[in-house]
Amino acid sequence: MRALIQWFRALSRTKKFLLIAAVFIVVGIIIHQRSRTTPANTGIVVTRGSIDQTVSVTGSVTPTTSVDLSFQSSGRIARADFKVGDRVTAGQVLASLDAADLDAQLRNAQATVAAQQAKLDGLVAGSRPEDIAVAQAQADKAQQDLESAYSGVYPALLQAYSDTDNAVRVQTGTFFTRSGSGEPPQFILSFSCATCGAAITTVTQQRSAAEISLDQWKTELDTINVGGSPAAIEQALADARTYVQSASDLLAGLSSLLNSGNLTLPAATIQADVTSVNTAATAVAGAISAIDSQRQAIASQKLVVPQYDSALALKKAGSSATDIASQRASVQAAQAQVDSITAQINKGIIKSPIAGIITVQDAKVGQNATANAALISVISDQQLEIQADVPEVDIGKIAVGDAVSLTVDALPGETLMAHVTFVDPGETIIDGVVNFKVTMQLDQPDPRLKSGLTVNLDIQTIHKDGVLILPQYAIIENDQGTFVNKITGSTTTQIPVVLGILSKEGNVEVVSGVQEGDTVQNIGLKQ
Repeated sequence: MRALIQWFRALSRTKKFLLIAAVFIVVGIIIHQRSRTTPANTGIVVTRGSIDQTVSVTGSVTPTTSVDLSFQSSGRIARADFKVGDRVTAGQVLASLDAADLDAQLRNAQATVAAQQAKLDGLVAGSRPEDIAVAQAQADKAQQDLESAYSGVYPALLQAYSDTDNAVRVQTGTFFTRSGSGEPPQFILSFSCATCGAAITTVTQQRSAAEISLDQWKTELDTINVGGSPAAIEQALADARTYVQSASDLLAGLSSLLNSGNLTLPAATIQADVTSVNTAATAVAGAISAIDSQRQAIASQKLVVPQYDSALALKKAGSSATDIASQRASVQAAQAQVDSITAQINKGIIKSPIAGIITVQDAKVGQNATANAALISVISDQQLEIQADVPEVDIGKIAVGDAVSLTVDALPGETLMAHVTFVDPGETIIDGVVNFKVTMQLDQPDPRLKSGLTVNLDIQTIHKDGVLILPQYAIIENDQGTFVNKITGSTTTQIPVVLGILSKEGNVEVVSGVQEGDTVQNIGLKQ
């Protein structure tokens, strides 16, 4: 620096002036250049609004279905009723070959089927109507007897319930008392036996269990009384056996206690009590017997019904199974011949598999047609769709249901709406680039659209409302991350931000880092 000062002092006055002037000129140029490259609009306000992420591609209008049709056999065309532009329905015959010989063969084969079927019917008829009527009557009676057995269950169970209820609540009622409604029963003879604690506890519990069983039994009886199924009736019989057994256990316990010799009661009193318990036990045993009889009656009759049904089936079968099977095979063989000839005729008929419009019609009456040579084409006219090839870099953004806006050169100034209906899972290679075919459907069919028209598509993959938005030219991206220069008064601070989706207009969603109303520096847009 000292040498530079000495050098400057050694310069002449003129040279010093020129050097100073040159420095000022350079500084002026730098200042002027900076004033040209600094944006005039240095502040951008963070706003809140809606943003769409879209994928823009070009596609074409295609028919939903397009088919090329041909005859499956060769021959002379005898019928061709439609021309290009005609509308046809699904299943409608469009053209047919001459099939006079086949028609004759078909009639002969159908006559053979009728003859073979008549012979089979005669074999199947077999037994005389009188024999079948007798067997039918026996089968019907067996079924009626089974139904009668089921219908007799409820009265029998009702009687068994009444006898059991009387045995428990009346015949043994003198042995038990209650301190209040809803309280468990208490054995009133407890004072007469100081050593019978366990036995008394047992019969008291058995009395409670018997009462609970009776209550459950009554509820089940009310259920089957209003129309129980056979399965429900059989279950009611099985349950009734369990309910009665509970009463039987109670009576057995009382009998054992009364006959134990441990009660300090007069012999006459004990004998009277024993007689009462025995009477109740007899009634309960009768209820058990009645229940078992009903169960046995149903079980036996259920075996009888299929026996009579089998006898009826044999009567109806008539001829032996072998003869009938052989004749049935003859009928099937004759029918197979009919089906074969019908198939040959159908190979000479072209039917439209779809409703639509004929676009190609090369079938001419009188000319010879070659099998599998396409002569007629039909496209569906009720629904058109749009297909586009989307590059692999964008296909991950697209999903079925995405909204699509489209323009067509044939309809200038108009925008139509559609939605994505299918994304092909397999790739399509176009000029060495991986693409995926995306299919779209118009929200409202437009009759002005024609198959083959080119369309410009904007597929809306994401739509967000109420998000923070900045233009992309306000964003700084470098190796350290993504930032904005936030302006606060005269101070500018670099703030890291997290970005979301980018719209085709150049706006970007700011997920975090700034708030609505913040001002950031315009670092990209030049004025």
